Amino acid sequence: MSRRKGEPTGALIDRSHPHQVAIPDHNVMGENYDVVHCFCKGLSLHLRTQTVFAGWAGPRGCYFIIFCFAEKEDAELFAAEFEGIPFDPKRDRGRGDRKRFWDTAPRVLANGPRPNSQSAPSE
Repeated sequence: MSRRKGEPTGALIDRSHPHQVAIPDHNVMGENYDVVHCFCKGLSLHLRTQTVFAGWAGPRGCYFIIFCFAEKEDAELFAAEFEGIPFDPKRDRGRGDRKRFWDTAPRVLANGPRPNSQSAPSE
């Protein structure tokens, strides 16, 4: 597998931004994309997100988008706002024991897509 010159590797991101939060990809798509990224302005978020695939979730599986923060307080604030699951890169990715993350993920998926936070204009 090759990578682009100058682009940070996943391991580098894990070291510099160890406080990570996973949310289902359908909570970041469409109009929610702007809501999530506007919320993150001013937080210690890394510009590049990462992805984890949960093959057991539903008939086709589900992707989780992992947002990486340098500060623990920022990660906790983000997780509380978007019903995120704390993600430990050492334990939850690769060969580590993924039980904690994968036991928590079904609860988040059962809630379904995040309702659009922007209210419709009243007439």
